[in-house]
Amino acid sequence: MTTPTDSTLQTSAPLEITVYTNPNCVQCIQTKKYFDANEVPYSVVDLSEDKAALDMVLELGFTSAPVVIANKEKWSGFRMGKLSDTVHAYKLSIRGK
Repeated sequence: MTTPTDSTLQTSAPLEITVYTNPNCVQCIQTKKYFDANEVPYSVVDLSEDKAALDMVLELGFTSAPVVIANKEKWSGFRMGKLSDTVHAYKLSIRGK
């Protein structure tokens, strides 16, 4: 299990988070709501409108949305543990500012 102290999430700058989504994807909506509720900024890429992004996600081995990339950490699906770790790491990354 990844924890916020793992090197995959550690950074001296705030985490850059991208959520790759599909329309009407319940897990995508829940993932974005979780980040919103915790005031964590993220970018959204709609895989149905961006073929290059879809190709990249498939090349990484993911076949379902959402796909979340936060620094070197990557996962798909609504994964509460990963989301919680990412929120915690984000808040630690902005604490020094």
